[in-house]
Amino acid sequence: MTTRKNKTTAKVDVKSAASNMRAVAEAANTRYFDMEDSITATVLALIVGANVVLIGPPGTAKTALLKFIAGCVSDAKVWEAQFSSEMRLADMVGERDILALQKGQLDYIRQNTLVDCDIGVADEVFKAPGQCLNSGLSLFHPEERNYRAQELGKIVKVPLRSVFGASNEFPQGIGGRRSGSVDMGALYDRFGFRVITKIVQNHSKRRAILKMGRDQR
Repeated sequence: MTTRKNKTTAKVDVKSAASNMRAVAEAANTRYFDMEDSITATVLALIVGANVVLIGPPGTAKTALLKFIAGCVSDAKVWEAQFSSEMRLADMVGERDILALQKGQLDYIRQNTLVDCDIGVADEVFKAPGQCLNSGLSLFHPEERNYRAQELGKIVKVPLRSVFGASNEFPQGIGGRRSGSVDMGALYDRFGFRVITKIVQNHSKRRAILKMGRDQR
């Protein structure tokens, strides 16, 4: 998990993103060829405070594109993570505050976590354990944006504006079915913008896209 605070030079502020959408899209299109649908959906999700997920095979620059657009938002705090079966809920919402525990208080250190950021970029977003994905049901909900901290007995509002997700495959359990303890259909519905990506057939363009992704790591 990593976080970064975008610099303000030559960036686009969220409040003025609608008027600058064309500039962001044009900048992305010069780097990520034949990904117009993905670019448009991601920029629109950012403008309206929704989520977007790009689904397609490896090597289609899904995550690289999402990181690039997230980096076009001035002064935004961006959280980036690779979701996997080894992910912990603490990676998303923070560790217990030891100093607070020593004082008999229960609290969490939320700095540099998903609940502390404006934009979350989640690679393989459907691969986290059930506890993490279930927490995502409220975190990813555009009209809620909160975390139900059961141990604290309260609901914590978060500044999260958009979640940019990438996945190599569709999640199991969509269409009204559950996958283990997770209602994957409900989680999938949290992503109002969904785009299927394809491998770029032009070899020179594909090499350029792959190089762009490597350079961003």
